[in-house]
Amino acid sequence: MTHRHNYKTCPLSDDDPAITVELLSEIMSGTESVKVIGTWMNGPAHEGYMVVEAESFGDVHRLLAAIAARGEIITVAVTDFHSVAELTKQLTKVAQSTCLTFAE
Repeated sequence: MTHRHNYKTCPLSDDDPAITVELLSEIMSGTESVKVIGTWMNGPAHEGYMVVEAESFGDVHRLLAAIAARGEIITVAVTDFHSVAELTKQLTKVAQSTCLTFAE
């Protein structure tokens, strides 16, 4: 995920940035249902990056709700490559057994 804000909504511009940084630290630690793989910041650009693992996007949404109003959050859902490879094998078998072909 990428979170972008501007200098006006930057947590360091808050009246008490220490409280905000504490809240951000809690978010960056994740929850029982959202495992945080890693977090990174580009301070001068006012951008934060986060990689998480979760079964439900709703859980991710709840985790990020507190910072969503500060700027935009861009999420990109990805799937493990091996899962995609296995699915491709299964689909190929189904296509071959039913005489279907994939368009080139």
